[in-house]
Amino acid sequence: MPNTKSSSWRWILITAFAAVVIGLTACSMPTGGPAPGPAPTTTPAPPCDPDAMEAVTHIAPADHAILSDTTPTLTWEYNYPPSCAPESFTVTLFQGPSYTPSEGVSITVPGTQSSVVWPEPLESGTGYIWIVIPSNSHAGDTATYFFIGPMCTDAATPVAPAAPVLISPTNGSGYDYARDNFVWDYPYACLPTAYRIDIALDPEFSDIVASSGHSAGVHPDTRWAPGDPLDYCQTYYWRVKAYFSTVESPWSEVWQFSTGGPDRRSCGGEENMPISANLYGYIWHDVCGGEPSDPPPEGCVLEPDGTMHADGILQRDEPKLDGVRVDLHQGECDGPVVDSMVSRSAGEYWFNAFPAEGEYCVSISANVPPNDAILLPGKWTAPEGFLDTYTASQTVTIHAGDHVSIDFGWDYDLLPIPPMGGNNPQITPSPVPHSFHTTQNAFCRKGPSKVFEAVATLTEGSEAVAEGRLADNSWLYVYWEPGNVYCWIATYLGEIDDVDDLPVRTPPPTPTPVPDTTPPAISDLHSLNSKVFYGSSSCGPTIMYATARVTDEGGISDSNVLLVYRFISSNSGGTGDWHTTPVADVAMGGQMGFNVNVNTNEVMSLFKQLNGQIEFYVKAIDNAGNEATSGIQSIPLEFCQ
Repeated sequence: MPNTKSSSWRWILITAFAAVVIGLTACSMPTGGPAPGPAPTTTPAPPCDPDAMEAVTHIAPADHAILSDTTPTLTWEYNYPPSCAPESFTVTLFQGPSYTPSEGVSITVPGTQSSVVWPEPLESGTGYIWIVIPSNSHAGDTATYFFIGPMCTDAATPVAPAAPVLISPTNGSGYDYARDNFVWDYPYACLPTAYRIDIALDPEFSDIVASSGHSAGVHPDTRWAPGDPLDYCQTYYWRVKAYFSTVESPWSEVWQFSTGGPDRRSCGGEENMPISANLYGYIWHDVCGGEPSDPPPEGCVLEPDGTMHADGILQRDEPKLDGVRVDLHQGECDGPVVDSMVSRSAGEYWFNAFPAEGEYCVSISANVPPNDAILLPGKWTAPEGFLDTYTASQTVTIHAGDHVSIDFGWDYDLLPIPPMGGNNPQITPSPVPHSFHTTQNAFCRKGPSKVFEAVATLTEGSEAVAEGRLADNSWLYVYWEPGNVYCWIATYLGEIDDVDDLPVRTPPPTPTPVPDTTPPAISDLHSLNSKVFYGSSSCGPTIMYATARVTDEGGISDSNVLLVYRFISSNSGGTGDWHTTPVADVAMGGQMGFNVNVNTNEVMSLFKQLNGQIEFYVKAIDNAGNEATSGIQSIPLEFCQ
């Protein structure tokens, strides 16, 4: 079985300097002949306009190529006048499946080079994006994807198929069709031949509303978006499986997500019930082992009468329980049952299709089927107050957009092995209590602020043990085992349960901040149209849609990013004034969209029913005032009768 992928891509920024070895053979001593005369006088060539320079052309690897070499050679072309020769090229790689801009790794090579051998081995079974930026150009670059093999079907890498790992949208989160992708990963260091993704209205996938299907070709991409928009204000479930030459993997976990309304914010209103709200939790075996003593063993509570029971707090390695029925009541706990489900393989349960906003009760009865065969004999330790009853419950008020967690702890009377029943042929260990799971790539720092040095980089899906917090819960003090490091991480970068149970920790003194002098990074600027039309919409679109990726680690506001454009009539030689348009939409990873209406009086007057083009570039200013501009691109603009 092949190795699994490593948990992070930890490289140091590498700068390659050219050794002064070019033309050594031309430096041999002369053997005779007349002395050389004075050097001829030349007129310096005028400097080139950086805004007029074009982007490089990628030669190899080709887009979506699958490579066997983990240190590939990246090759490009760059056509320029002699006076515009770049001093250097900066080559940057971004690792999939997230391709996070802040995690890009760069190499700088001399301007005389048009290729570079990547000096550090890349990870097998992984996708990458590469871009090249000349030093004397404001031009951006179009990203090229490639993948490092081997294929999982190769004879050299036999594999017992593993389930794909879901990444985004995260379980219980929101999804916007206009800006979000579905992202997952395959855990082994090889590439499946294809994937299938299903989206359904129910967790059993009896009502599938969208699917990627499966074809016989090689499609190792781990990002996908449905062809048609999903319905507004609806809860969906998604899953992924991988295909190989003759077999297929198990399905991934099933995650749920909710779509936003037309304003991408809420789904409230009398006719639009708040189905984006959800109530969820875990059912676990609350373990208390050993004889009664004072003080009691860890994880136990000693009562005044000398009896002992579990403490109602999720501890390390306490098992989760599946197959347990959970009931949802509308109103008080003696109200009608409006929904029921059984806990799944990880002890999870959830409800999301609430009939209306208001009060609800979630309850579990240990003495009714199928729970009696799974739970009895024993007692409830969480929520509090149900030690002496068969039924544990808790009421909660649900509002639109709420995500409410209620866990249930059960202490078996028979130890050390709990009774088997339901769907529990064996009980698996639970995650670490107070474990923090990253939902995006994240820096872990020496203190709770971006002014502190980053000491570790946690990739999306990493797990760290949370041991403390700031009083306002904005930062967590964690231990990350792969790096053997204690550090601070922003809470919004991941998910954690029961954060209020963590002790408040005093942070270290804040260091003097380092001025931000790095301009924003602009890449992948392109139009989504091949051409646009004016005069009439009968020939095609009259709005140009453009997109670019704009990122800055120090922060950048959408309002400080503009698309700059002008109209040029090729036949009449007329050139319009430069105009600007703001960001129309923002997606994950700093991907920004712009809209330009070309069916205007200016175009009609300038072009006079002739053809031409629209030129455009992106200008961005970060929060520290650093400015950057991309290179100029263009597409045809044609008259439509």
